[in-house]
Amino acid sequence: TRIVRKSEWLGFPPIASPKSVSNDRRVKALQQALISMKDDAEGRKVLALLRLDGFVATDPSLFDAIAAKVETVRQFG
Repeated sequence: TRIVRKSEWLGFPPIASPKSVSNDRRVKALQQALISMKDDAEGRKVLALLRLDGFVATDPSLFDAIAAKVETVRQFG
């Protein structure tokens, strides 16, 4: 196996919810649990298994490059 081309850096696939439920207490609780995982011993174990440093709330535009690739696959599928 050899590397033919390196891709640009891409955001880890998002954990998302519809905007219509973004203020639901359960969605907020899940968001807080994911963001605070890095501050908890058990959470850090899970993150280590996933090979992640942690989760952050970010601007959805971070995932525009992934969306563009999905659209390309749809067009030429």
